[in-house]
Amino acid sequence: MMDVFDEPAVQQRLRYQDLIPAIADALAALSSGKVVQPVRAVLPVAPHHGFFAVMPAYAGALGAKLVTFYPQNVGIHTHHAVIVLFKAETGEPLAMMDGRLITEMRTAAASAVATQRLARADASVLAILGSGVQAKSHLRDAGSLPGHTSMRSAQPAPTGANWMTISSPRPVSSSTRARRHCVNRVTSLRQGGGAR
Repeated sequence: MMDVFDEPAVQQRLRYQDLIPAIADALAALSSGKVVQPVRAVLPVAPHHGFFAVMPAYAGALGAKLVTFYPQNVGIHTHHAVIVLFKAETGEPLAMMDGRLITEMRTAAASAVATQRLARADASVLAILGSGVQAKSHLRDAGSLPGHTSMRSAQPAPTGANWMTISSPRPVSSSTRARRHCVNRVTSLRQGGGAR
């Protein structure tokens, strides 16, 4: 019998402290060629201004993510997804999970892995660029990143900072000066100057 997990069931089970090391292992397996992951197939849903994508993978476990992206949605999420897992030996379906929250948390966890591996040892400021769903999940995940004493946010709309100030476990600066600081640091990293 196949298990089915809706978003509240996923939310009850998925924790950043477990997800981050799992993502680190998955990224290492992908980099070492232990994962078969073809490029995603994307189908335009032109009459409704949407997209449907299929992302299969095999790494001992067999599964696929089915995701839609409807950028014009109002009042509901722009991304929806389902993740299905199969028994690799027989192809039998094992589980189907709501993938919207998994995608949100997975993206933040991958950023946490990159930050842990790439940040300078003396880094104390964490910058979050943006104010949407991904920025919020990155902020929730920020508690798992030791050593950062403050955060800075840069978002297109100044109103996006309100939730950061309220939800952050650390001080967050979202002023114009802080936004410039974030952008200047990213620019200096892209140009090879390193962040200070």
